[in-house]
Formats: sequence, C-alpha cells, structure tokens
Amino acid sequence: MKWPLATMFSFAFAGLGSSQLIVEDFESFADGSTVPNQTFTAETDQMNLMVATAGSGVNGSQGVVLDTVTANGNYRMADADGGVVGTFYQVKSKFQLTVNDLVPEAANHTIVSVGLSTQPEWWNGANINLSLTRRDGGKRFGLTGIGKDALEPQSWQITGWEANSGIGLPNELPLAGETATSDWFELVLTLESKGTQDAEGRELWDMKGQVLNSGGVVVFEHVVVDRVLTTNQGNPLSVTENLVVPGVTTLYPVVSVPWVDPDGGAGPISGNGYKTLPGGGVTGFVFDDVIAGGVSSDDGDADGDGYPNNIELTYGSDPLNAQSDPETIFSLGFTAGEGYVDTVVDDNGTPEEPADDIITGTLSGQNGWLGQGLTVVDTDGAGQICADGGYLRAHYGEGLRGGTGGVAVTDGDFETGRSIELVVDYSFTIDDIPSNINLAVLGFRPDSIGNVPPAQGFSMKYGAFAADSIGGSLRLFPDLKDEGRMENDVNVENDYAFFIDGHDVGVDPLNVLGNGVDTESDPLRITYVILAEDETPEDGLWDGLFTLQEFTVENLASGETFTFDTVANPRSFLWMEENAFFPYQDAFFALQFGRNNKGAQDCLDQVTVKNLLQDGILPEPTGDLEITDSGFVDADTFFIEFAPGGAGYKVTTAPGLDFANNKSDVTTTLAPAGAGDNRFEFDVTETSGYFRVEAE
Repeated sequence: MKWPLATMFSFAFAGLGSSQLIVEDFESFADGSTVPNQTFTAETDQMNLMVATAGSGVNGSQGVVLDTVTANGNYRMADADGGVVGTFYQVKSKFQLTVNDLVPEAANHTIVSVGLSTQPEWWNGANINLSLTRRDGGKRFGLTGIGKDALEPQSWQITGWEANSGIGLPNELPLAGETATSDWFELVLTLESKGTQDAEGRELWDMKGQVLNSGGVVVFEHVVVDRVLTTNQGNPLSVTENLVVPGVTTLYPVVSVPWVDPDGGAGPISGNGYKTLPGGGVTGFVFDDVIAGGVSSDDGDADGDGYPNNIELTYGSDPLNAQSDPETIFSLGFTAGEGYVDTVVDDNGTPEEPADDIITGTLSGQNGWLGQGLTVVDTDGAGQICADGGYLRAHYGEGLRGGTGGVAVTDGDFETGRSIELVVDYSFTIDDIPSNINLAVLGFRPDSIGNVPPAQGFSMKYGAFAADSIGGSLRLFPDLKDEGRMENDVNVENDYAFFIDGHDVGVDPLNVLGNGVDTESDPLRITYVILAEDETPEDGLWDGLFTLQEFTVENLASGETFTFDTVANPRSFLWMEENAFFPYQDAFFALQFGRNNKGAQDCLDQVTVKNLLQDGILPEPTGDLEITDSGFVDADTFFIEFAPGGAGYKVTTAPGLDFANNKSDVTTTLAPAGAGDNRFEFDVTETSGYFRVEAE
C-alpha cells in the first residue's frame, strides 16, 4: 500500500495504533518537476537537482533522478514536516546506480545513504546514517554508518566485502568508456530499543543495516547490539544524556549523498573534494519508494500481516514488512534471486554430456552455509542443492535462537510450549538396480562448527524389498536415533520406521506400472514439528524434552499426503546438556547427504524453519470481518479475499440453498493456516452454490 504525497516536505501519516508510517513513491509529482531537497550549501546550482522522472523508477514507475555531475556531497532530501516515533524505527529506500570505468578515489568510497535525523533541517540535530560504500577499487561493496560493534561504534567503521553481483553490477569495472547499471536494490536502516540501559542509564539500541536485492532478498546484513547513541554532530553529549529516547524522540527520514574528501580537495576526479559521485565513479543515481516508520509494542498491526506489533517485536520479526513474520525463522530456496550461484559449469556447452562438467565451487561459503561440498544447481530456475556420494554434511549458519556464523546463542532457556517446524522439499534418485540405500538425514545441531551430521532430527532409507510389486519403500525414522536400533542383539529399526510404498513417492525401478523405469522420486514436501515440553515444571528448570507433534510426507506431484500417527506411535526426545543441545545452546539446521557408495542422489529444493506460535499468543479474530474481493480465477476455481487476515476464520459452503425446507446444510471447506492468510481458493463443483467466510 502506498500513499502519494505532495512533496518531501509534507509526508503523509498512516495511523496504525501508536505506529506511524511515512511513504513516498513520487507518483504525485509532475513529470520533470523538482523534488524539494536540502543541501549544505546555498549555491544556486545545488538547489534543484532532484527531478521526478516518468519511467525512471521501480518497474517503470516514476522515480527521482539526481544530477550526479552537479551535486556535491552532503546533498540531502529530508522530511521537514513530520517524523516518526516508536521503540522501533526504520527508514528504507530503493536505488539504481550507473557506474563507469573509473576507480573510486577513496579506498572505501561512500556513495549513498539512508538515515534518521533528530531534526528535519540539515543544520540542526544529529544524523544516524547507513551508507553504501564502494570497495576493492569499485568491485565490491560494504556498509558504513552504524559502526562495527558496540566497542567500535564510529560511523567510519566499515563492514562487508560483498561482490557487486549482489546488487546487479558486474564484479569487474566496465571497460574504458563504458558504463554498467545496477539492479534496483534497497538500503534499510533499523533501530530497535530493547528497553534496557547501561550502567550510566543510557538507552541501549540494536542497530541493523541491510542491503536487499531486486527480489527483496537480503544480500548483506550487519547488526550492532547494545549501541549507545549519545553523539551529536561528532561532539559527545554528557554521559547520561540520550540522543534518542524510545517512544518519545521524533526522528525524520533522510536520503543523502555522503561527503567524501579522500585527498584534501585536490583529487583528479573530484577536484574540490565535494563531488562525491563523480569521485566514486557514479554517473547515474535514481531512487524511489522512500519509507519510514515508527512502531511501539502494542496491539496495532503496522504492516497489516495479521501479527500485532508487540508479537512481531517480541519474536524478532519486522513490524513494517508484511513479508516478515514472527513465525518464520528462515526460508531458503537456493535461487539466483536469493544470491546463490551454480557450482557446476559445463565445459563445452553440452548439458547432455555430464562428463564435461567442471565443479567450480560448493554450497559452503554461500549465504551463510558451512560444511562440506554439496553442489548448487539450477539457480536460474527452481534452485537446488544435491550430493551423490561422499557422506557430505552442511549447516546453515543462522541459528534458531539468533546465533550467526555457526556461533551459538548460549544465554536463556528455550521456551516450553514452543514448537519448531521444519519443512523441506526433497527428492532422491536410486540405482538402476534397486538395492537398500541410506538416504538423507535432516535436523539440527548445537552449532555449525565441524563437518558433523545432525544431532537430532529424522533420517531416511530406500528399501528394495518388494520392488517388483510396490516399487520398494521409502522408510523414514521420526527419531534418527531409531535407525539401526538394536534390541537383544537384533536390529529392530523397522519396528520404529514410517513406511511409504515406492510407487507412492514416484519410484518404479522395475517398471511394474508399465510407464518405463523410474529411479527418481517425485518432489516430496516433508513436515516435521517438535514441541518443547517440561515434565517437571515445579523445579523451574526445563529438562530438554521435545515431543514429535507432526510428521507428514506430501507428494507434490500426486497431491497425496502420508501422515505418521503420533498418537499411536508417540516419540519424545530428551536433548540434554551433555550433547550440547537445547536449552543450553542454539540450534542450527543441518543435513547429511550421500550416505552411500552407490549411484543414489539426495537433493533439496527448499527448506523453511518456523517458530510456531501457540494458541493464546496470537489474538483472537476481532469479529470485524469483511470480504474485500471475490471471483473466478478460472472456470473451475473460485476465490475469496477477506480482512483482517489470520487463523480463526473458515469458509463454509452448501450444495444449494433451500430455505423453505431448511435443507441448506453448511459444511466447512477451508480454514487459514497462518496468521497472515487472507485468501481462499477452492474448486467449484456443480452443486456448490453458497460460500461464506465466518469466524470460528
């Protein structure tokens, strides 16, 4: 949702409980008109350099083009009429840059900033900026402005050594006389108060800087925790004075060109030292969609995703981004849009000849992954990671409790009553001659250090028995420790396994069905949910007990779902301190592929890990239900959209209306699965003539 605004000096507010949102998409400006701005000089040639230009913005919309030749550093646009207040502040804007073949003057050359200011005018107040910086002679980028960490908070501290490809620029400078234009990328600056103070009584803030690519995927992020904000224009304030008071201080959004003076004003490109953009090799500068918000912890819903602000802030999601929810910890698809690159390059351009393939890299090192050499393929399509032997292990370096880079979070207990949901889209290939094969292990580890398999989770095997009748079987072990279980010196693992016929997962190695030999499974969506429980709550200490809540396998090709009966076959896991797991440390998604020396292959297309919020945490539906849209998607599919979205509603249908005889039996057909769901789509049968959305 966007609100067109008159000028940058008159932002519009959207009332969202105690939340405030400022949005400018520049569509209200006349094409070719000047967008008001502020500069640090009163020179005539610096006053009208930002021009609303039709077709220059995101997706061909109207954006703002800056005169890169004339504009000096510190050229700034800011809101002078209104700001935002909250315990959570955020400002973001989208940019597109064109660069030439010149090496930037400064070793770390800042070229564009978003920021928040304590005053609307450039000559007053203090600024908190996040700046994109060209590095490595213009071949890489990083971020400055929010410091390195709480001990090195200086604005000049730089983080990130990121390839230009993350924002759509080539990883080498253009050839002499040529230019290159980036994709649209977004800079996001976030300040969040945790409600704590240091020993001097100063507020402590978590600060986050992000760079998102054109697909909205974070390609670089830097976080500074427990930062003190007590500096005004470089001059220290008193040790007890806070620059920003949560929920009180108004902050104003800023987009600016930083000042760079790399050589005392005598540089061959910049001349007087103020020409930041020419000095940085930037010949084109366009921006669009400037958004700023302030959110406090209340029951408002600033982004309209069905989760109240207080729930989003408590569980670490972005209350100003409807795509960010407090349940999803991460969701990975291994596509180019997420920043992944293929690790298989064909030598002679002949994909039909795999022997020509050259392995040029692995999953490890891409986007936070650690471990061994799984390959990444088809990033321009569905995206997939695979291994076909070698007992390969990999770990995603972002922890469930907030650990990064494989370093665990160790303080605090894991909450009882909290469920973790793991959903993977998985497929496998077996040998031409069917045999018993160990397949993947998927689950969690306490850390991502070392090439070790998951400590807890589930494992899979293919069994060749009955391949001549049912295609063999896929065996899943809901507790990976049940694989190979011995009782009285007898292997009893099959007593603990979840069996699915090979034909039901798309495998037919002996062509029993007459459709040809098929050794590759259909895509399977496996859902695995565990709940933290406490058998001895009276002692005040969690004993590390998890119980299996759900274990299902859905064949995405056939639509058939197979469910493990957790009532008849309960599974509980006690993860104790001695194996360094919950609640004493963090948890990292981990996998082990290629557990065979045969021709089998494991592949993963998607992995999503969620923190499922329990009943009673999310508010009940308000009852103010409204159908906002409905109609036919196609001849056989009907849709209904409603507001507010969220669990607690259902669609009912009746096979015709017969009020006279009281025969309009109503049957529930669909219910939302998540808090943000607000659309139903369902097949329409000839007898269905009545549909209604209602609160449960």
